[in-house]
Amino acid sequence: MIPNEAITYGYQDEDRYMVECFLKGTQPEEDWRDGLLVTQLMMAAYMSAENGRRVKFNPEALRGYRPKVFLGEWEPKSIGKAE
Repeated sequence: MIPNEAITYGYQDEDRYMVECFLKGTQPEEDWRDGLLVTQLMMAAYMSAENGRRVKFNPEALRGYRPKVFLGEWEPKSIGKAE
C-alpha cells in the first residue's frame, strides 16, 4: 500500500503546474492530444493483454473497442499459473 499516492506519483506537482498555467494564462506543455495518445496506448495495452499477444499500435483499430475491465467482464488470473 502506498501511504500517499498523490505525492508518490507526482499528482500534486501536475495539479500545481496546471493551476499555475491557468492563473498565468499560459498554454501547458501537454494538451488534449497528449491525453488522447495516452488513452489510446492504454487501450492497446488492454487489447494486448486480453488477446495474450503483442498488438501493433493502430488508433483506428481501437475504435469501438471496450476493455473487459470497463465492461465488468475482467477475470484476474495469476501470471505464470499453469492451466
